[in-house]
Amino acid sequence: MWAIAPAQAQLRGHGGPVRALAVSPDGERLLSASFDTTAIAWLLTSGTAEKVLRFHEGAVNAASFLKDGRMATGGEDGRIAIWQPGQDKPTTVLRGHTAPVVSLALSADGATLASASWDTTSRLWS
Repeated sequence: MWAIAPAQAQLRGHGGPVRALAVSPDGERLLSASFDTTAIAWLLTSGTAEKVLRFHEGAVNAASFLKDGRMATGGEDGRIAIWQPGQDKPTTVLRGHTAPVVSLALSADGATLASASWDTTSRLWS
């Protein structure tokens, strides 16, 4: 059962509403996705922004951490970007959706990333 307590910190940095959040497997980082076209990787130990991720055309609707520490963002542009921590550009771009990506989920074993889109499909990526 969760104990309800006051917020420990406020992370401010987006210029628009936050659409999605993901916490890293080690609990040390947070990834926030926003309608402002960016995602921000945060260090939870200090509450500071580690990196502002800019790639998507339009809102960033989905965020996920991969098991190895990489990050994934899904955007209004139908693309999924895979990011290495600290990098300015995605290392991989997954294309296939024809409408906004609205959700990302990682399988328990970390081998498969699932995406959902307004194009009425879900896709599995490995």
